[in-house]
Amino acid sequence: MGAASSPDPLVAATSALAAGDLLLAYDRSTAGLAADAAHPRLRYLQVLALARMGETDRAFKLYDAALAANPTDLDTLTLGARLLKDRAWQASGEGAIDLIARAADAYEAIFRRTEDAFPAINAATLAMLAGQAERAQSLARAVLDTVGDAPSTDYYAAATVAEAKLLLGDEAGAEVAIEQALDLPGCNPGARSSTSTQLARIVGAGGCGARVVARLRPAPVVTFCGHMFGNSPESETALRRQIETAFDSLNSTIAYGALACGADILVAETVLARGGELHVVLPFRIEDFILTSVAPGGEGWIERFRHCLDRAAEVVIASETAALNDDRQYRYGSMMMMGFARLRARHLGTDAVQLALWDGLTPGGMAGTGADVELWRSHGGETRVIPLDRSEFARPAAAAVTTAVEAKREVRAMIFTDFAGFSRIDEALLPTFWELVLGRVARVVDRYTGDVCSRNTWGDALYVVTQTSTAAARLALDLQAELDPASMGVLGEGAGMRVSAHLGSVYEAIDPVTRKVTFFGREVNKTARIEPIALVGEVYVTRAFGAVLAMESPAEFELSYVGRVALAKQFGDEAMYRLTRAAR
Repeated sequence: MGAASSPDPLVAATSALAAGDLLLAYDRSTAGLAADAAHPRLRYLQVLALARMGETDRAFKLYDAALAANPTDLDTLTLGARLLKDRAWQASGEGAIDLIARAADAYEAIFRRTEDAFPAINAATLAMLAGQAERAQSLARAVLDTVGDAPSTDYYAAATVAEAKLLLGDEAGAEVAIEQALDLPGCNPGARSSTSTQLARIVGAGGCGARVVARLRPAPVVTFCGHMFGNSPESETALRRQIETAFDSLNSTIAYGALACGADILVAETVLARGGELHVVLPFRIEDFILTSVAPGGEGWIERFRHCLDRAAEVVIASETAALNDDRQYRYGSMMMMGFARLRARHLGTDAVQLALWDGLTPGGMAGTGADVELWRSHGGETRVIPLDRSEFARPAAAAVTTAVEAKREVRAMIFTDFAGFSRIDEALLPTFWELVLGRVARVVDRYTGDVCSRNTWGDALYVVTQTSTAAARLALDLQAELDPASMGVLGEGAGMRVSAHLGSVYEAIDPVTRKVTFFGREVNKTARIEPIALVGEVYVTRAFGAVLAMESPAEFELSYVGRVALAKQFGDEAMYRLTRAAR
């Protein structure tokens, strides 16, 4: 579920890109292109979002197919050179230097054609990184000549001056230009992220500018939590001032959290009042959340909750289920919320920080402020604490219980696979399939015996449940490698395994028929609906899985955004990622 957004996909995609919300920029531009496939600006924004996500190959294919032959403006003209530059960053050795030089040539050719400073400064920096110092300085001087002495009127103009001065060794001049840039129109998280990444390469290659890069780095993304309390107007005023001070210190404008009565809503109201971007993650259905976590504070909190919800940039329901009086539901929502913040910070090239309005107590259990602080810190996160003396606040009423649950529930990762082309395999080849495919599958799953909670097959399908997303990710990628489509040719053209993974709060019980441990529930059903839309040879995972993976193993895997994909059997749509191992 998302908050209301502009009906104009061009406006929505442009705004999302400026905010550094690359997933939303891609989704909005893609939705607009579904209605107008030839719209050049929407295609540009779609390709640029992919490029900033590091999806260079996909971006190149779309650019070559739709934009390269007929660039309509300077942005489109320079996009091809930018993609060459991105490809250079992904290469190594002499190949990388060659690509950097080619990208510099492409940018310089555009500069000679247009006399615009933007391609010139990119050509200058790339020349420096290719070891062509004299050429780099000549182009940097050309940039300053092109810009002239007039004061810059927008962020990118001032940032361009700063970059040119760094290339000429004038760090003091670059610092002055950057301070100007930070106060000009166009200064937003997306722009700062892009510029700081570029300038960091100059510093990394031995140039000056470390202070400039540090000043430009986007502010941290905040994930927040805090205690529930009832109406306490006088105490709220003092607490709100402390929240304001915390955000002044962090300079943050992007925040992820829930909206329980008390601390959560106070933080959310502060973010919105400052013109920030609020992302709400609720553990279960909205009306149930109101009953359990908002209404206990009093009627006024419900109105404040709905006001924040209506103004949020995004509202995510972790699981479209009722409240089940199960702390694991809250734990699952917290893991998603924290993971989303980390993924967003990764795209912006910054950090995620937890802001906790907390009494300092950890009473145990899987839910509550103390549990959230412990969870964040256990995964290497930094917490900024605003001390909260709960004796100063009205205590909320007892939370309502909507549905009591006797069955055991756990948060588990789930893998579903099936074999494309199985129905076309000749009867005589089924024994080959049994050994070539299922035999290999069994050997892979056996490697993870200590992590696997349940396993089952039927025909060509495999269902595995693991304790963590990390174990599921490793197992899924090992399956992908073991069942590489190139080795499946004997079973027919297009034969190969489709692999999907999800994570959620599910029931655990003994299957009365098989007498084995099994897991069931809505999140299991969702995983089964993902696998049919996965591509052969790829591992597709949900946003929830990716978020928790970003908490558990942030450096081990890469998540490449696929987009919002319609699931099988009309199970709605879901934001999907392609999972790969991180480059070593």
